[in-house]
Amino acid sequence: MIKNKIILFFTISPLLVVLAAILLVYRLPPQFSLGTGRSLVQNSADLAQINLVENYQKYAANIIGVFMAEGSGKDNLLPAIKETKNGLIALKVPTDFADVHLDMVLSLNLMEKGMELGSEKQYNLGLNKFKEILNVNPWLKPAK
Repeated sequence: MIKNKIILFFTISPLLVVLAAILLVYRLPPQFSLGTGRSLVQNSADLAQINLVENYQKYAANIIGVFMAEGSGKDNLLPAIKETKNGLIALKVPTDFADVHLDMVLSLNLMEKGMELGSEKQYNLGLNKFKEILNVNPWLKPAK
């Protein structure tokens, strides 16, 4: 009698484990739903995007703030422009800020080339574009 129960136990146990595994696989969506209709993968991507935006805004504003402080003197202006441009180029840019970012880099490039070539017109064109970008995007302006 005990031998029959042991055989029955070892026969049914693996079947129950396989059945439970099959039910789990077919009942859970591949992304492991959180009950909100959104998956862990989607929520992680959203969180990463939020962090990217916050970090971009913080670092871009910091780079611009340093530029505003260091680039005030004529002697420091060209190195400050180059450092600022290179600092901005090094940032990972969220898609929503791609146009603003490119405009900032291009305006700094105009200023840099204007100074290197001695072209006040080209420098002023870049400077005016840079000021316009700061006016339209107040989050870039350093806190006073």
